[in-house]
Amino acid sequence: MKKTTIIFAIAAIVLFGCEESTEYRVDHRVNQYVENFFSEGEKRGYVFKRDNLIIVVQKGVGDVNKYDGLRHQAYCHKDPETGQVTIRIDEDYVESESATIECTIFHELGHGLLNRTHGVGVLTPSIMKGHYWTNYFYSDMKDELIDELFENKGK
Repeated sequence: MKKTTIIFAIAAIVLFGCEESTEYRVDHRVNQYVENFFSEGEKRGYVFKRDNLIIVVQKGVGDVNKYDGLRHQAYCHKDPETGQVTIRIDEDYVESESATIECTIFHELGHGLLNRTHGVGVLTPSIMKGHYWTNYFYSDMKDELIDELFENKGK
């Protein structure tokens, strides 16, 4: 009887004790932009769980882009097993580009929380197209770009 109990206890620990967890941790320097994203989503009927997002601001984040030779300012990774979304943003970018950082945060959260890709139509204005819209049109077309971001979830 004791052997059965011990075997059952070990099996329970193996099955339930090794469960991977997620966490919510956002760097204070970008927290307001994340809150803006959640607010914009809520206006459009989205409710996001706040237990699977990590945003880290650190030096030297990205690789050099093979198409334009520029260093990436941020990137997003979503763990396929746990759903944990981790976004890394270059510290120098956060400290020097405050006018466009919100768009970058929305872009990366689009990948992580809305499952968006860069693959939208050539003529479609989109935050998911990256730097072109960020640098030239975000302030002028902010409402339209945010609408497009949430309307095309998963595309």
